[in-house]
Amino acid sequence: MYLSQRVQTTAAPIIADLGELATACRAAGQSVINLGQGVSGFPPPAAALEAARAALTDPATHQYGPEPGLPVLCRAIAGKWARDAGVTLDPDAELIVTAGANQAAALAVLACTDPGDDVLLPSPYYFNSEMLAHLTGLHAVEAPLDPADGFALRWERLAPHLTPQTRVALLTTPGNPTGAVADPAELARCIRELAARNITAIVDETYEYFVFDPARHWSPAADPDLRPHIVTVGSFSKSFGLAGWRVGYLFGPPDLVHQALKVQDTLVICAPVISQIAVAAALNSDYYPALAAQRTELVARRATLRTGLAPVPALTWTETHGSLFAFLHVAGDPPAAALARRLIREAGVQLIPGSAFGQAGAGHLRLSYGAASVADIAAALVRLGEFFGV
Repeated sequence: MYLSQRVQTTAAPIIADLGELATACRAAGQSVINLGQGVSGFPPPAAALEAARAALTDPATHQYGPEPGLPVLCRAIAGKWARDAGVTLDPDAELIVTAGANQAAALAVLACTDPGDDVLLPSPYYFNSEMLAHLTGLHAVEAPLDPADGFALRWERLAPHLTPQTRVALLTTPGNPTGAVADPAELARCIRELAARNITAIVDETYEYFVFDPARHWSPAADPDLRPHIVTVGSFSKSFGLAGWRVGYLFGPPDLVHQALKVQDTLVICAPVISQIAVAAALNSDYYPALAAQRTELVARRATLRTGLAPVPALTWTETHGSLFAFLHVAGDPPAAALARRLIREAGVQLIPGSAFGQAGAGHLRLSYGAASVADIAAALVRLGEFFGV
């Protein structure tokens, strides 16, 4: 059977291989602390589970839903934007509910590009963004960000990497893998400059609720002048602990949404109906206290991380203030992929090599504190200290 060069030359995410290695080590009796997977680890809202249980007996749950999403969920997402950002959006014309944020990004990219176009990726980037570009016949162009300032998004870092073929730029705030939260003024400047060159900004806000002092999350869609030039990607996987339910969304101009529905129908027809019902119930409940409790817990985990890293000079964290990640620089810039395997086998700690997130991630390791307890983080840092000779 012929297998396309496009698929064969797409690099598989190393996170799966490292997971298999960690599983094998555990099966052999070794203790391995997982600080690799980028999930929140918090349970879904009770309202979501109750709504899903009730929906099981409704025959409509087991049929296709409307391609753009269930009206009850589209209205609930519109309500969320009104509460969070003061944005009024048309749930019938500016939204598509998707099977997660990855699929929302795919809709946006396929609707805004032609084969051979360039996709600008501030680097380090979410590895699925590069995979998406490659699989859709596009060229991924890295724009390396500066580790000295925590990989902050700055127009000066993007501008030199634009080409006449650049059609979209994928901007993620808060960032994965770096945790960087874009400065509102700088983010707005980037989008204005991109728009002046007819380049669409796809803004991934998956980690919008995981932002820590002194940073603040800002959605550029709240600016009426920027809004026509933006496609916003959102997700409920992290904030509502519903990663396995696969619900995200695309929010953009009506013309873009109208065309992107063709891609939606081709890929999935509609997002899972029962999952949409669950998310709608969560959004229509009072979910803010649960989000506040999550942030309180994450602040405690970050404090443990900060304290535990202090006596390990081989690992340096330029502290950022968002998402669920710390992007650690390793002294001497060793090959991070090989180091990540050694850490599993020899230290019993599972991390992700920064090289998986582009060339700018070389010499780094991504640590996720989203699903690990304070005790596990503390224990992992003791192991890392012993591994690096502290």
